[in-house]
Amino acid sequence: MAHLRHKERRDHVEEIRIRGRRGTLSLLAALLAGVVNGWLGTGGGMILVLALTRLYPEGEREALTLSTACIFCFSVVSVILYHLGGHMVGMDALPILVPALLGGALGALLLNKSAPELLEGVFAALLIFSGVRLLM
Repeated sequence: MAHLRHKERRDHVEEIRIRGRRGTLSLLAALLAGVVNGWLGTGGGMILVLALTRLYPEGEREALTLSTACIFCFSVVSVILYHLGGHMVGMDALPILVPALLGGALGALLLNKSAPELLEGVFAALLIFSGVRLLM
């Protein structure tokens, strides 16, 4: 039974193949997200989630997990480049990493149990809150 669920999940993920016009737009969104994340240190994930959920509405959960994988990749590159440029805080940031890792694990578990409408509402609320906060 678990094998069937894994196969169904894998088949569902195949809906987000990078092909054609949607594929080209996905690649452009990923490039823009990487630039924004590297430049501002945040925001790349929002761009990817917005773009991928719009381009692949039939695979919303998969779009969220794909954007998380991309965020990880361009965050690692950004951290390396920040460090090489002398802009890294270093070991002072270590105490923040453990709760961040635990929060990331908890969030990933919650994703599997959350209705798409709840995910959309929470994401929209975070976008609105972030926008209002930046304007204040």
